[in-house]
Amino acid sequence: MRNRLKGCFKLNRVMVSDYTLEKYIDYLKRVEGYANKVGEKFYPYDSPEGGLKTIGYGYKLKTLEEQNTYEKTGLSEREVEDLLLHEAQLSVVKAKNFCVSKNRKWSDVDDRLKYALADYCFNLGGLRKFPTTAKFLMHNNVEGVLEDDPGRPGFKQYERVFRDPEGKRRRLGRNKEFYKEFLQPYTEQVWK
Repeated sequence: MRNRLKGCFKLNRVMVSDYTLEKYIDYLKRVEGYANKVGEKFYPYDSPEGGLKTIGYGYKLKTLEEQNTYEKTGLSEREVEDLLLHEAQLSVVKAKNFCVSKNRKWSDVDDRLKYALADYCFNLGGLRKFPTTAKFLMHNNVEGVLEDDPGRPGFKQYERVFRDPEGKRRRLGRNKEFYKEFLQPYTEQVWK
């Protein structure tokens, strides 16, 4: 089985573009998940990358003081939801600003791909580490995003990785969800 772009990308664009902030937030909840919820309160938990802890749906705490406060008080469901909404909106603004800084009109980027760009901002803080992927997404070039990354043999352009304790590159679990959410709608399954 291999993936092939739908033959009439421009014709399918309207169908694919039906993507909203609410769908993006649901996606973020799935890929970020949460840990350390006790009763009705969310408390900080260790971040996989180390450093300060994380709370709610992937919110990396900014200061030790903030971490210490939330370890005592926690956050309510409403506070976690509000924080996620704020961070999701901020990631969209960062993605838009990145596009504008690269002389790309935000209105020319397909809606679903706007949120794909925003996901990198949410997860990594920006698009600087994925310039080729960002360029492809900004130009609605899903085929380019699905290409092998020549700088990282065995990985696709869009795939985020981390190094395990032995120094080996490993794919992040969210890559599969990212593909299904943002790229697969532009492709069709072709059985060979």
